[in-house]
Amino acid sequence: MGRLLGIPHFLSEQAYQEEKDDAALLRQLRRVGDEETDAMVPNNRLRDCQIEIAQRMQNQFANRILRRTANSLDWKGDKLIKLPPYHDIPIIVKLTPREMEIITELADNVKDR
Repeated sequence: MGRLLGIPHFLSEQAYQEEKDDAALLRQLRRVGDEETDAMVPNNRLRDCQIEIAQRMQNQFANRILRRTANSLDWKGDKLIKLPPYHDIPIIVKLTPREMEIITELADNVKDR
């Protein structure tokens, strides 16, 4: 995205090297995570590394991209997007025995951890 927008950092040799180093580190952490744990246990080191990489990249985008929300206003003070009011409608859903089995199994795994 940074290259498409022409942000100078993302077109530099430093950014290219960071990208290569990040990819190598993530591969290494995935490999170590696969050896240490089964698929149900999250690899916190991997997640922390991904967050650090994303935050470093976000810093390069600072003050270059506008964020719009449903409440954003145009220059006249009118809403950009006219959405109908939000309504929360609770619904009771009856799960199948197979779905209940899956949920129970996942809950038991979480309790064991």
